[in-house]
Amino acid sequence: MIYRALMFLFIFVISFYINSAASERGYGDWPLAHPGHPNMRERRILVLTNACRISPTQYRDNLLVPHNSMASSILLPENYPPVEPLYWQVDLNRVAKVHAVDMANKHGLSHTSSDGTTFQNRVPAYYKKSQRISENIACGSKSAFGSMRQWLLDIIDTIGTPAPDKSSDDGHRRNIMNSRSKELGCGYAKGPIRWYYFWVQDFGGGTPDYSNPISAGAHFVHSGNNTEFMCVYSDPQGNEPKVPILNLDGNEHTLAVKFGSKNKGTYALTLPSASDCRYYYFSFTDSNNKNWRHPEHGRLVTVGEGSCEEEYEAPGAISYRPCNKSLNHPHVSVQSISNNRISINIEGPPKESYQLSIINFRGQRIYRQMLDNTQKNVYIGHTLSPGIYHVHLCKKGKPIASTMFVHLLQ
Repeated sequence: MIYRALMFLFIFVISFYINSAASERGYGDWPLAHPGHPNMRERRILVLTNACRISPTQYRDNLLVPHNSMASSILLPENYPPVEPLYWQVDLNRVAKVHAVDMANKHGLSHTSSDGTTFQNRVPAYYKKSQRISENIACGSKSAFGSMRQWLLDIIDTIGTPAPDKSSDDGHRRNIMNSRSKELGCGYAKGPIRWYYFWVQDFGGGTPDYSNPISAGAHFVHSGNNTEFMCVYSDPQGNEPKVPILNLDGNEHTLAVKFGSKNKGTYALTLPSASDCRYYYFSFTDSNNKNWRHPEHGRLVTVGEGSCEEEYEAPGAISYRPCNKSLNHPHVSVQSISNNRISINIEGPPKESYQLSIINFRGQRIYRQMLDNTQKNVYIGHTLSPGIYHVHLCKKGKPIASTMFVHLLQ
């Protein structure tokens, strides 16, 4: 009877968790139907696009002029005044991604698909909300900063002269600053075609499905072992937020305005880079004491830091990529839990050092320890609340083994 009761409780908890996790998807989270959208490079393009839209002059002076002194002649206030930020849209993201992959693997830089489909027909096949669409494409740059420079400068000669504002040659810049565009999907792909790195912006004029004042957020790993966390906040009533926060691995850091103003600006914080994945989200308390998050339920992950290859952690995530016991993979199991002491057994540990983590049912890492390749039995003194937990072994940021256990009230 006790065994049946425990199994019933286990099934109930699992069912509750799955249903809760499935329903908790909001702005900035990966949609259940389209996981992986957007990836971190695509998030970065949205951040930089909105940073430019809401404060074009500051963006120009800080991110364009240092690379091209002639950039001071563009994005003039009388030509391109500040406009509202864009919101991410899943169908625009999907079609932008499809075209980026197509360019990178089949035919190179072109607004026309490899099968002959024009941009005017390709985008509406995915995006039905508005007939007002436009597209930017670029190639050759590994970074979002580099691609944004290509689009905004719109170079017209070999010495690097930017196309004048509102001229026939500044179409990319005009698309980015168009106030009639309301939504954006970005696509990135790397492939064998010359120039290798391909980027797409697909703009739409439909009414956004979201009202979160944090329109975009991402991190940028810079040279010099620094990581910059950046998000764009725009209050619809024009009020300043009370508490702008970066929550990084459960620790709160205050954000500062980088471009624009407090009520409509790009907030940022630069910290030393880490050697492993860190988990973060942005949090603002508005003037009405309402708290806003980005992403709304999950967490972003510092892909590119050290060996980290994760990009997003879903709400309530309980697993990464479990590996079966085999000659090539270790096997991890929980032997006992008593007196707040967890006994973990590892069979066939990897040849290199690796990381052991315990993740709770909300997807939060509550314990982490680096192990060497001789450790087969690990004893952890840690108080656990009742619930579902996962034990993960990771090597160089990649999951190599995992197991799940349930801790019940004694």
